[in-house]
Amino acid sequence: MKMKSRPTCVGQASMERIRSIPHHDYLTDLPNRVGAHDCLDEALTRARRRFSKVAVLSLDLDRFHLINETLGFLFGDLLLQSISERLKGILSEGDSVARVGDDEFVMILAHITEAEEAVKTAQKVREELSGPHRLKDHQIMTVDFRITASIGIALSSLNGDEAETLLKNANSAMMWAKREGGDCYHFYTAEMNAAILERLTLESGLRDALQRNELFLEYQPQLDLMTGKIVCVEALARWNYPGIGVIPPSRFIPLAEEMGLIGLLGQRVLETACVQNKKWQWAGLPPIRVAINLSAYQLQQKSLVETVKRVLKETGVNPADLEFEITETIMMQNIEATIATLFELKEMGIRIAMDDFGTGYSSLTYLRRFPIDVLKMDRSFLVDTSGKQDSMAIIIGMIDLARRLKLRVVAEGVETETQLDSLRLHGCDAIQGFLFSSPLPADDVTKLLRGISGDSRKCRK
Repeated sequence: MKMKSRPTCVGQASMERIRSIPHHDYLTDLPNRVGAHDCLDEALTRARRRFSKVAVLSLDLDRFHLINETLGFLFGDLLLQSISERLKGILSEGDSVARVGDDEFVMILAHITEAEEAVKTAQKVREELSGPHRLKDHQIMTVDFRITASIGIALSSLNGDEAETLLKNANSAMMWAKREGGDCYHFYTAEMNAAILERLTLESGLRDALQRNELFLEYQPQLDLMTGKIVCVEALARWNYPGIGVIPPSRFIPLAEEMGLIGLLGQRVLETACVQNKKWQWAGLPPIRVAINLSAYQLQQKSLVETVKRVLKETGVNPADLEFEITETIMMQNIEATIATLFELKEMGIRIAMDDFGTGYSSLTYLRRFPIDVLKMDRSFLVDTSGKQDSMAIIIGMIDLARRLKLRVVAEGVETETQLDSLRLHGCDAIQGFLFSSPLPADDVTKLLRGISGDSRKCRK
């Protein structure tokens, strides 16, 4: 497919230079990364003379790799050519566009006076990309399918900027837009550099963290409100990154999922938690369950059940002493396969808990189909319950629902005596939260188990 070429940098000399192999992208007939740098240098030079500004838009096509993987690279190339033509059609006189990566483009707006002009261009880009792309009598714009992009915008200052700095800043803003889920634009701010640098640092370290034994577990106890005994501990992953300190799971678990490491991480958590549970039993402590969170990725792996069987056999842990927590939202993904996997785990004797109950979107019909033993009430329902009848009504309703379905109910995030008294009054089975205990290292859990074993004591922090 031969593309029409259109000048994207001002001046014939510039165009000739860009068309040389080192400056030119053969597929789209656009400047490449080197050519984009030259175009931006020229635009900045002219802007300084005119006391105007230059805007750089960094575009990354969202999930473009799926098109190559499902439809083939030839189809992907045709689409890139179509996109290139549309981006060139947006340009004003003196502006330029370049292809700087497999699915990345840079647009240079050569003379703007207001940031709003860059916003209008970004909006126009989104409109153009989302329209149907007809290629060789095939329309790839099918139901619920469209091309979207993550767009980062960086503006030059009147004091002058280096081309490389502007390109880097626009790319940082683009990465920020991609973190937001894509199909949006973000302006560059200085704070983005720090956040992205932190992310890159964590990415580089996380892959080796499993090998260097930097990941460890803490355990947060659950207290039975009838007996006053610890009946379960939730295993929570932590990362001790040298030079940075302990990193909470909220920061590295999503990163592990993006990097494809969540399966290995989940397996390591399962093995470590089971070994520790066996150590507590060897120490003469009464059996307790260890609860482990399952990710969406793990739940969809056909090897999950076999992995669990292997770990239980190797560690000698009774399946009844293991509990898997799955969030309501994760359970609703690929429902039939999820139900089948959970039933296999249930038949082994493992308990299943629905975590963060009440925050997702499962219906009571599906709730009855899942082989659940425990409902864990999300902590958000306990916030400021004092004196709020509607909040307490929801909590009472959840407890009553669990009782009618013959499920055990655990309240998460219990932090005050008032919350504890209300939960006990309305028949909640167990609590988990800072009022009783924060997540603890294994040795501290051992001390706690020795102190409470056989004793019925009032819940205290």
